[in-house]
Amino acid sequence: ANIGKTIIAHVPMRDGEVQETGDFELDGVTFPAAEIQLEFIDPSDDGDAGAMFPTGNLVDTLDVPGVGSFEVTMITAGIPTIFLNAADLGYTGTELQPAINEDKAALQKFETIRAYGALRMGLIKNLEDAATRQHTPK
Repeated sequence: ANIGKTIIAHVPMRDGEVQETGDFELDGVTFPAAEIQLEFIDPSDDGDAGAMFPTGNLVDTLDVPGVGSFEVTMITAGIPTIFLNAADLGYTGTELQPAINEDKAALQKFETIRAYGALRMGLIKNLEDAATRQHTPK
């Protein structure tokens, strides 16, 4: 899926050595470090800088048998991702990680949504292929 993509990393260097220290601060990182800037050239997953929205729509209805129908945004840029409202799944969006990761039924529901999203986005040809593409879409 990354064929034809270019990621340019601007790594801080001094005297031919990577600089690992610095004063750049990033939310969620406990200490400052050197800033590494990234540029994504042709981040869409189609190889020709075209379809960031693989269905051609900003919002689609994703029908997931046994789970429901959801208004979603499916984006293929950098990492294929499906966005949907937490409330549509019965969540607030403020749940902590254990509330999800320790709920096997929730994980199965999310996996089913992910598989149908991958199919709708054209990332797989049939649902069985979702098992071979386990990490995207997010």
